[in-house]
Amino acid sequence: MPGSINRLEIFSAGTWTPGNGEAVTFSESHLDQMVDAFSALAGTNIVKPHLKLGHTEAQKWFGQKVGVPTLGWIDRIWREGRKLFADISHVPEALLEMIKGHRYHNVSAEVFPGGVIEHEGKKFGPVLSAVAILGTEMPAVKDLAGLASALYADQFTANTTAAPIIFNQEATIGMFTQEQVDSLIAAAVGKAVGETKATFSEQVSSQAAQITTLTARAEGAETKLADQAATFAATEMENLVNQSIKDGKLLPKQKDTVLGFAKSLKGTMNFGGGEKPAVDAFKEFLASFSTQVDLKEKGGGQQKQQDGGGGNFATPAAELDHRVNLAVKESGGKINYGDAVRTILREDADLANRYAKGA
Repeated sequence: MPGSINRLEIFSAGTWTPGNGEAVTFSESHLDQMVDAFSALAGTNIVKPHLKLGHTEAQKWFGQKVGVPTLGWIDRIWREGRKLFADISHVPEALLEMIKGHRYHNVSAEVFPGGVIEHEGKKFGPVLSAVAILGTEMPAVKDLAGLASALYADQFTANTTAAPIIFNQEATIGMFTQEQVDSLIAAAVGKAVGETKATFSEQVSSQAAQITTLTARAEGAETKLADQAATFAATEMENLVNQSIKDGKLLPKQKDTVLGFAKSLKGTMNFGGGEKPAVDAFKEFLASFSTQVDLKEKGGGQQKQQDGGGGNFATPAAELDHRVNLAVKESGGKINYGDAVRTILREDADLANRYAKGA
């Protein structure tokens, strides 16, 4: 998690001897010029003050002189008395662990001399370039408080033609070798990378589980819709068969056979010269039948129900249809046409015999 170092003392007024061995005096006025230059150059890529590991251009951790990532960005600087302070953001968690373990304590400023940096026709006084954190090295400016805290960083590549003054003395106090420092840094970086990978893996697993759940729900919905469509189609086909029986195009005894054929139809089929839904094709199939029995009333008008013989019905089929419709009506719709046909033929053997013979 990115963090920050706040109110860090990075420089102070006084006479100091930088790495080149030539003493330089900075007054409080010089510190104010550094603050002004920081504000004027903010948002440009001319100078972007940042936090870095040591002063050398080639750092063993990265093994290169260019493309080295920054360890933090300096967001603000200001003067309080003889001291120059800074707020630094985006500091690595790995560096925080090193600081907490007393691997790093001191800081050292890198400053461009006055007149070196120019922007929009104006040459600036001293300009802060970077703040280096030190391990075994001792800073040239010795009256600064130590490091406070740190977290994690973005990356930045800086190129300038003028070399900044480095306020640092190359003095080794023998606490850790460079190899030991490199190993500690590599371990901290490895830990941060491992934690990031673990978090990413957990997020991927969670998303995969959500996708599986949503897929199952979608498949369930599709199955339910398919079942409902099949039920609707079966009901529609049975209604078509019942109507065909009423119209005399089918005999009641043919109902089960025709419905069995209808249930075998799935999806679409080629009928009448083109692809069409099975229900529409079945409807055209029934419409192509000619009338097999005359269910119209004969003998001048009113049709009278007879329980036994032919009576005034034109055919046994007409008598059966009349009695079936009456039974359906009397049941209040609790039985359907096909069930009524089977019940009447089963209970009236005479009508069933005449109906079978067509007499």
